[in-house]
Amino acid sequence: MTLRIAAIALLLVEVLIISVSFDAQPLKNLVDSQAAFLFSNLSLVIVWLSAYFGAYLVVLLTQQTEPVAQPVSYAPVTTKSAGAFFAFNLAAFAFFFWATSFLFAERTVIDSEFWLVFLTWCVLGALVFVSILAVVYHWNSWLSRLTQHKSTIALCVLLATVVSSTSLLAKNLWPSFIQPTFALSEVILFSVFGEVYTDPEALNLGLEYFIVNISSECSGIEGMGLGFCFTMLYLYLYRSQLKFPIALILLPIAVALSWLFNVIRICLLIFIGEYISSDFAIGGFHSQAGWFTFIALALIIIYLFDKIPFIKKRQEESAQQTEQALAPDYVATAIISTFIVFLLCSLISGFDESTVNWLYPVKALGSMAAILYFWKRFELTAPSRWLESVALGLVVTLVWVLLIPEDTEYNQTFATALGEESTTMMLVWLAIRFLGSIAVAPIVEELMFRGYLLSRVAAHEIHERSPQINLFAIVISSLAFGAIHNQWIAGTAAGVLYAVVRLRGNLSSAILAHSVTNASLCVYALTHGQWSYL
Repeated sequence: MTLRIAAIALLLVEVLIISVSFDAQPLKNLVDSQAAFLFSNLSLVIVWLSAYFGAYLVVLLTQQTEPVAQPVSYAPVTTKSAGAFFAFNLAAFAFFFWATSFLFAERTVIDSEFWLVFLTWCVLGALVFVSILAVVYHWNSWLSRLTQHKSTIALCVLLATVVSSTSLLAKNLWPSFIQPTFALSEVILFSVFGEVYTDPEALNLGLEYFIVNISSECSGIEGMGLGFCFTMLYLYLYRSQLKFPIALILLPIAVALSWLFNVIRICLLIFIGEYISSDFAIGGFHSQAGWFTFIALALIIIYLFDKIPFIKKRQEESAQQTEQALAPDYVATAIISTFIVFLLCSLISGFDESTVNWLYPVKALGSMAAILYFWKRFELTAPSRWLESVALGLVVTLVWVLLIPEDTEYNQTFATALGEESTTMMLVWLAIRFLGSIAVAPIVEELMFRGYLLSRVAAHEIHERSPQINLFAIVISSLAFGAIHNQWIAGTAAGVLYAVVRLRGNLSSAILAHSVTNASLCVYALTHGQWSYL
């Protein structure tokens, strides 16, 4: 176990070294058309990986069988073998660092040497990653996992490919979709408001004072891709309850609903810009509405598709089996419901893109209401190893400050914006901000990531005291925790430490450690003016 933790820690350090040592901007400024296309679309790799692990995580958390069970147990990697893999990893990383410095240098000409180094860079990166995997688990163990979950892996690869391809398709296919989108948006606006400004050639649409240009991003192709993938996931998860091939009719229904929701989003954008605030429409609503419409579509798909009788099988089971199958896990349901409220409130607060987020009270108070509503179902007990929890909470604070650089410009802008308000307004906002950071966020996030997610992946009870350490569960839950934070490296590192606290104690211990971290950051921000750490 110590070797595995050391391997994961080494990989995180190597990622951190590359992240802080190089700037990708020179690659984005390349003149050569092939190189410019390649590096401008490297973000698609991140999108693909995010979509893959997101889909795999959903399957992992919803399937009935235990996802981490292994039919065969293999001996762990020996210390001697691990030492050889570590040495190989460090050598490969040294060459990878050199290749990265060559590729990320300023240049105007792309020659054959560049492409040779680029191919070498890809191979070295793969070797660095594979050498870490070789320490974490025996090769036969990896093969066993791949074989056991081959259908899930294949589905997730398909979904990730569809999601990452939609942005490229949008650039090429959007003219075919933009005209119907433009036309239906115009019809809806005309039906509601009567007079509409329209310029079909320039694709400009609006009312009297607020006019928008319907670009390729507004065609709805990316949303249709997400709707298609979500429905594919739905069909896979509920395949035992659905009739095939008739159930496949859900795919075009989902795509059509997604396109319709995109039209409604455009109409709402124009309405808000005309009658409420153009800044709010362009800033907060425009950036967050896509997620809102996708969440709404997902909820409608789950509710509506479940009500369609002709696509579902008739289940003839005994009353006892039915009762067992439908028996809800009240703790898990409460945790997931609270986290959904937390995410929705976060989206609403994201509508305000000003330096001081004046909509943050919606996130804090809305999430607190959900916590109070479900409080008894959480079944939390007093923290165990509370001194250790406090100490590790302070360690996370130190890690957070060390990994995240100071943002002087943001700190000055924040202080100026906050100082322009009345003393009462400033104190009330700070009180709610600190309350959300110290009390609300630790409870919601620890319940979800160290409570439900960690226990689900590790196949133990949510409130089991000091369960057996499962490295795979720690990695998955920590990466997911890091993904919801802007600073994903620091977030992942914090997630690992909170997971250690939870596994050595109980869920309340992790909540305490997280609360200590956030309280320390609040004190640091208040006393040193480092508002970017809030």
